[in-house]
Amino acid sequence: MSDCYIKPETGLDFNQPPYRGTYQQLLAANIGRTVKIDFQMSGGMASQTGVIDAVGVQYVILRQPGRSAYVAGDIFMIKFITFLCE
Repeated sequence: MSDCYIKPETGLDFNQPPYRGTYQQLLAANIGRTVKIDFQMSGGMASQTGVIDAVGVQYVILRQPGRSAYVAGDIFMIKFITFLCE
């Protein structure tokens, strides 16, 4: 549990239809891993790097350890996900 934000319990199983093969399933299966996500914005691309903390139907939350912060992004704006292997 984060001290920074309240993580909602979705109760969703992203391994069931209609989520199979989606970014939600991919991200949920990799919670705890470090990623760089590129989001398509109206003015171009924006990147965020962090550890996947939570996944919902419409969002992903990344923990940014160096900043002691969490960032939430719109799952439908994702263009690329880079898995950073340590």
